[in-house]
Amino acid sequence: MKKSSINRSIAIAAILALTYTSVGFAAGPPLTSALRAARSLGHAEGSTAQRISTLGAGAIVQIKLVTGKSVEGTIVEIGSDTVDIVAKRDGLVHRVAYVDVAELKYDRSTYRTSDVPDLAQARRVATGLVGRHVAVEVAGRSTFRGHVQAAHSDHLVLLLDQANTPFDIRYADVEAIGPNLSNTAKTGLYAGMAVLAATLIFTILELKEEPDI
Repeated sequence: MKKSSINRSIAIAAILALTYTSVGFAAGPPLTSALRAARSLGHAEGSTAQRISTLGAGAIVQIKLVTGKSVEGTIVEIGSDTVDIVAKRDGLVHRVAYVDVAELKYDRSTYRTSDVPDLAQARRVATGLVGRHVAVEVAGRSTFRGHVQAAHSDHLVLLLDQANTPFDIRYADVEAIGPNLSNTAKTGLYAGMAVLAATLIFTILELKEEPDI
């Protein structure tokens, strides 16, 4: 067999091995129904009302409507079917029906406590992170990672990685919370690194290839 064929076979085997290893290393357990529900939270009328209620008056939000338009501003009044927002753009009060909300975002995605913990701010950030993968640092310097399944008035529910077990964390115990790379994102990152490494191997083998006699 020619050396070029041997080199190509080695390179292909390396690509397959590295990609399989990286994907297997990064992939987590399959999505549970609870996690799917958490990720879809905010798209139904009921969940939109719940999230806005949890955020509370004074929260700065970004709302994308089903029409494609968007409203960014401060919540000033919360009703059973609508929410009033003072728009950042024009200073006017816009009344938005929950059924018209396609996407709801809080303007901040991270929280870190100071000398005086801001429990309302921690609750708002957690509410804005529902369905997302986060890292939560609690008192005692313990860090928990997983998807935010729900945000209640005094605590958040974190669906822990690997075990997919719901875990309650009080806002009073939260020292920091923010987005964190999920297993899916890590899978793409590791796979990309594996392909890059395999490409380098292939290039090196090609450069070292000697002419056949």
